Amino acid sequence: MEWFFQLFTMSGAGFFALIFALIIGNLIYRMMRHGSIKGGLYGARIDREVGSVKGETVGLVSKQLKVHQLSRQGQEAAVGLEVVAKSFASFKTLPVVLSRTDARRLAKMLQRAAGD
Repeated sequence: MEWFFQLFTMSGAGFFALIFALIIGNLIYRMMRHGSIKGGLYGARIDREVGSVKGETVGLVSKQLKVHQLSRQGQEAAVGLEVVAKSFASFKTLPVVLSRTDARRLAKMLQRAAGD
């Protein structure tokens, strides 16, 4: 229990190192539990990549939308969307997890928006 009280008397660098270690440890745990870095971001195992669509390039930034089939232990299968933006010397990815019901609703909205 003494270690708990030492947390409050740590120097700023020691406290920062502890928080950093906890964050990195959590990321490594999620990555190992779900089989990959992306799986760790989704909080689920990626069964397969269903496909991808390239968006319009604006300036130097190109965008892509990827669709993944996800499986989660003890839960309903899910759909993962990955929004990727790339430009010179930068890369950004945004994972979005949808239930199967929400994925179907999104598909219907996209069909309506496309005029079908």
